[in-house]
Amino acid sequence: MMENSSNHLVKNQEKVSLLAVLGSGGHTAEMLKLVGAMNNEKYSPRTFVYAKTDKISPEKLKGLKNNKDFKTFEIPRAREVGQNWITSFFYTIYAFF
Repeated sequence: MMENSSNHLVKNQEKVSLLAVLGSGGHTAEMLKLVGAMNNEKYSPRTFVYAKTDKISPEKLKGLKNNKDFKTFEIPRAREVGQNWITSFFYTIYAFF
């Protein structure tokens, strides 16, 4: 809420774009719960980002009830869980570009 010159509170009607980064280990479920609690009219458009190796997040996004106004982006992951630190250097360079 914002205050105008006559000291009355007025609602801010501007839309705000939202970016949510999804991931493994329950993170996707937590983020979707948080985003689901937000006002669809105010927080729009919505963008969801997840790793190419994430198989769960895209499936959970298919189940969204209010799926009119969102985009998804699949990005390479810089390092997989348990990956060797030496090889992760090259994956990080790849993910950067």
